Amino acid sequence: MQFATRGANKFSQLDCSPNKDQFGPSVPNATAILNCETYQRITVGDHLMLVGKVHQYKQFDRPPLVFEKGRFTSITNDQAAISQTAA
Repeated sequence: MQFATRGANKFSQLDCSPNKDQFGPSVPNATAILNCETYQRITVGDHLMLVGKVHQYKQFDRPPLVFEKGRFTSITNDQAAISQTAA
C-alpha cells in the first residue's frame, strides 16, 4: 500500500535495483518491467495521469498483485486466459 497512502515521498523506502540490460530500475518481485517514454500527461482532477509509449517489456513468471474492492486478490488461470483471448 506504499503508493496508496498520503505522504511526501512514496519512493524513499522503495528498494529499487538497477538492471544489467537496457531497462531502468526495477522493483523486487515485479511481474513485469516496462521500458517506455512519456507519451502524454493528462490532468485528471487533482491527479496527473502519465501515458507511456512502451518500447520494450520483460515479463516474469510471477503472479500479478491485484487490488480490487478494497482487498488484495489473485487472478486465476481461467481469468487470465479469457483476458488474453479478448485482447
